Amino acid sequence: TDPYPDEKSLLLASRRGLVVTNHHFNLLGINAKRWPRELRNEWSWPSHPATMAYAWRASIDAMSRLDDVIWSVGYRGLGDYSAPCTNCSDQEKGRYISEVVGNQTQWVNDVKGPDQKYMTYLWDEGIGYLEKGYLSLPKDVSLILTDEGPGYIYGLDQYSNISDGVYTHVAMLNGNANQLTEMVPPSRHFDQLGKFIKNGGRTKYIILNTSDLRPVPMTTRAVMQFAWDPKPFMMADTPDTAQTRFITQWCTRQYGFANETSAAECATLYNDYFKIPYIARGSGDQELAVGIMDLADHYSRSLQHTRNVSDDVLAEAEKSMPKSLAYVQDLHSRCLNFADRVNSSMSTDQRNFLVAHMLGQFGMQRFACEVQNALVQSIFNFANDTVQAAMDSIDVAMSVFDEFFAAQRNAETSHWRGVFLHSHLSDFRRGRSYIRRARVALLEIKAQSITLPAASPRMIYTFINYQLVNEKNYPLFYPSADWNMHNLVRITCSNATQCYNNATGGFFHDSARVVMRTLAVNSTVHYTVDGSTPTVSSIVYDVGKPVAIQKTTHVKAIAMASGLSPVIVSEAVFVKC
Repeated sequence: TDPYPDEKSLLLASRRGLVVTNHHFNLLGINAKRWPRELRNEWSWPSHPATMAYAWRASIDAMSRLDDVIWSVGYRGLGDYSAPCTNCSDQEKGRYISEVVGNQTQWVNDVKGPDQKYMTYLWDEGIGYLEKGYLSLPKDVSLILTDEGPGYIYGLDQYSNISDGVYTHVAMLNGNANQLTEMVPPSRHFDQLGKFIKNGGRTKYIILNTSDLRPVPMTTRAVMQFAWDPKPFMMADTPDTAQTRFITQWCTRQYGFANETSAAECATLYNDYFKIPYIARGSGDQELAVGIMDLADHYSRSLQHTRNVSDDVLAEAEKSMPKSLAYVQDLHSRCLNFADRVNSSMSTDQRNFLVAHMLGQFGMQRFACEVQNALVQSIFNFANDTVQAAMDSIDVAMSVFDEFFAAQRNAETSHWRGVFLHSHLSDFRRGRSYIRRARVALLEIKAQSITLPAASPRMIYTFINYQLVNEKNYPLFYPSADWNMHNLVRITCSNATQCYNNATGGFFHDSARVVMRTLAVNSTVHYTVDGSTPTVSSIVYDVGKPVAIQKTTHVKAIAMASGLSPVIVSEAVFVKC
């Protein structure tokens, strides 16, 4: 999700003949997640357009080495949320997005030439701006409708006929979706993508977010098979009928079933999997993990600080009762029975896949629900003054967690040994550490003086910590002689009522005050006001004393310090009008 635009993985993908594009908040390839903390307030097109333009142009320069790029353009926040714009109306926000996209496409054309491919994602707020007529985008920018995570597409009825494609998910990192198991029923994709076509949508692009491909091969194939040829799916009586037909074919292909009875029973099991109540309403393993983690955390804290269970924790436990427990227990038992009966008919690879996909995923759903149930029972038992019963239930939760992680290890099979050990995005390991803290707190309440162990750190995003060592090179990963925001001198005008900043400088009416800032440590800023390249002999900028200008002025500046490299020449033109 968050590579730098010059990382070797993109170059290798391009050499393999793959088209490269970017996530809808890594616009033009910028790694928004690593935006310098000191400049967070400058991720704002209305107030700091030149800073943002510099980063985007650096990204374009890096990605220009790739053979085939579909440029993702637009303007969002530093994460998966709308762009910051304090006290802005929707009309102003739409205008800023339109302005940004116009600039972005021009910058790319300047570097790569005309006839580039562009797309912009109509996320939820974008749909609103479009409805009100506030978005005005270049004709060569493809509009892409987006889903909300579980496969339901925004604006399907109103805007399919002006869109060039769809962005949808089979997995999503949002705190209640999925990272370890399948979640989105194929029937939902068949229904939503079919409606897009029937409503006149142009099938130029389909962008599928798999998050991590390995847990979601079934639904990934369902979407891509539909994209390749939608007719068989759209000719089915219902999306559910199309799903059953697809899964039956999937079971035959993946597990090599020679008879129709085994394939049909396999399809029934998978169909019933997608009917698990929380999966059917658009949630997955993340909801279970976060629910266990939060409840165990609050329970352990309440025991530690008050030696009791608060009313809030009791209310949370009541809401957390796993209503799907009996369903997933029965489903997993049927799955185990089925696997025993078909085991001898499969090859080693087919058996491994059955263990990894069916047994592993069905088992994780069951064991997670059983952990949640045991945790809830422990809380209720403690509230009823039965500390030993609370301890017993916690021990059950710990034991079932062992079964959960054993199911993960079995699902790794021989080729993927250790892969789930690094799956930190669902918080199950952290949830187990909080349950352990609750157990120790219960022991302490039974008159033993024990220090609570520290909870394991939340490991989310640690898989991209390799990027930390190169943050000094931002907005690129590798050192560059041309681009470095830490050595950049940011030149803006500060008269809010008379001077207006833009991507190349700004304009003013009577006079303006020019301010220069840099992140370069212990540096001195040298500048010129005649457009010439500054040197160490040029004027030294006095921090805190803006430079007054009264006519059109071309400012250039550099930051100089011992050992500072590279030296970046910054420039801004302020036009008097």
